[in-house]
Amino acid sequence: MDAIRYVTRTGCQWDALPVDFPPASLVKHYFSVWTRDGTLTRLHNILREQVRQIEGRTPDPTAALIDSQSIRAAETVTRTSRGLDAGKRVNGRKRHIVTDTCGWLLAVLVTGAHMQDRDAGHVLAWIICTVFPTIRLLWADSGYAGTKPPDESSRNHSAHPEPVTYQALRKNQESRYTARP
Repeated sequence: MDAIRYVTRTGCQWDALPVDFPPASLVKHYFSVWTRDGTLTRLHNILREQVRQIEGRTPDPTAALIDSQSIRAAETVTRTSRGLDAGKRVNGRKRHIVTDTCGWLLAVLVTGAHMQDRDAGHVLAWIICTVFPTIRLLWADSGYAGTKPPDESSRNHSAHPEPVTYQALRKNQESRYTARP
């Protein structure tokens, strides 16, 4: 487990693991198996729920925040998986991240940098409403304006009986985000 955390934290290659960890092939094997069978996801979810309870919150989030970051891609990254974010002048990929109000990761979507936040927001809203039926409020910056939670026909009313509200945020002078009226 420590070797997997080391690779994900530092971004090093599997073969570049320090010698005090097990062989890279064994670590990569367990990572692949645990990813495929959902062990790592279940571990993350259990830890998130426990930390939320320690902080005096409900185990399942009721609100989430969506944001994105454009990242330059190396020339070795295929052209089909990258694009140009004209606003930020970045040729690469964009990661769209959803967290709960404590900052715990709920979902990630990686796209070409050319994808508009609004379009990725539709996909993320559907994922969040499906996986976390307790979420009622999604906050995002103005780039996600036009994002709508799943429509009534695609929503499972037994799992998500109340509609989800999308609320745009804007940056104020102190570089803190505040809800738009």
